[in-house]
Amino acid sequence: MVVSGSDMDSPVLTAAWPADSANQNSCLADADTSYFFSADDVKAWFADNGGVDVTYNDSLVKGSNNTSWTWLRTYHITDSCGNAIDSTLAISGGDQSAPALTGTWPADSINQNNPLVDADTTGLIDTDVIAKLFSDCDTVIVTSVDSLDENSTNCNWAWIRTYTVQDSTGNIYTIDGHLPYMVVSGSDMDSPVLTAAWPADSANQNSC
Repeated sequence: MVVSGSDMDSPVLTAAWPADSANQNSCLADADTSYFFSADDVKAWFADNGGVDVTYNDSLVKGSNNTSWTWLRTYHITDSCGNAIDSTLAISGGDQSAPALTGTWPADSINQNNPLVDADTTGLIDTDVIAKLFSDCDTVIVTSVDSLDENSTNCNWAWIRTYTVQDSTGNIYTIDGHLPYMVVSGSDMDSPVLTAAWPADSANQNSC
C-alpha cells in the first residue's frame, strides 16, 4: 500500500498586511520609497511548515509623472514546495506645492517725474528673469499681464504687472492670497516751461 501526499498550501499571512502609502507631496524624482518593507520584514509575516522565502520586484505604474505617480512593490512569497502567493504594496503621490520664491523680489519703481503719456515701464521685470527667482522640483512657468490703474491721470498714474508663477502641474504661487505683482508709478511734477521769450514791460508811457 502506498500513502502519498504533498504540501499544496501557499504560505499563510499571520499579520495584518500594511496599508498603501498615498498622497506624498513630491515630484516623481523625489518619491520616498522608504515605506516599502524588506523581504525579511515580509517573511516574518507568513507561516508555512516548509519554510518561507520572499523576493520582490519594484515597478513604476505606466503614465506616472510629476503630477501623479505610483510605485508598486510586488512580493513573491513561496514555500519549499513551490506554493506561492503574490502581495503588493503601493506608494503614490504627486507635486502639490507651488514654486518657492528663493530669490529677492524686485522693488517697485515709484515717483517717476513723468506724465502718463511718457511713463517709463522698463522697471517692470520680464517673465524669464522672474522665473529664475523661484525653485521647484518641476518646471517653473511665468506669464504676466500689464494693466493701468483705473484712476490714473497725468497727475498721478500707476502701471501694474501681475505675474502668474506656476509649475507644470498647475500649482500657482501666491503671496497673502494674491498673485505677485510689480508697480511703476509717477506723476507730472514739473511746472509749465516757458518756451518763448517773455514780452518786455511797457514803460515810459506819456499819459496821465
